[in-house]
Amino acid sequence: MFKFKISIFYTCKEYSINEARYAASLFLNCDENELVFSNETKNKLPLYYFISKDGKTDVSITKFGGYVELFHKRLTPDEPKLSYDDAMQKAEFYLKEKHFDNMSPSYGFISNGVATFNFAYNQDGVICYNDLIKVGVATDSGEIVSFS
Repeated sequence: MFKFKISIFYTCKEYSINEARYAASLFLNCDENELVFSNETKNKLPLYYFISKDGKTDVSITKFGGYVELFHKRLTPDEPKLSYDDAMQKAEFYLKEKHFDNMSPSYGFISNGVATFNFAYNQDGVICYNDLIKVGVATDSGEIVSFS
């Protein structure tokens, strides 16, 4: 099944580095000039990697289709202010804001000041666990710090 999903990417438009940088900037809600091209992979899932100029955010974009594969912000969390449930609500809102509809929280945990939640696609009441999306929320600020 996974190989089939990967092959779908190859039927998508091939993005240039600049188009991928633009897609990343839209997802991260930042100026595209803030992202510097780092490298690319040519594996089964070819990716472009970018890093923010301040060095705190990494993002990878699929070469075919221009999808965000993951992003991660490096931070040193302060004292937690959000509960597990409050952090989950932030993650759920983030997914809706990014147009990931019909996602159901599956499980989560808090570690080192980041609450990480796994969401699975929900199709007519059936949870599709092979379609997991992870969202990380800083428990001190409520900021989204990771997505994959």
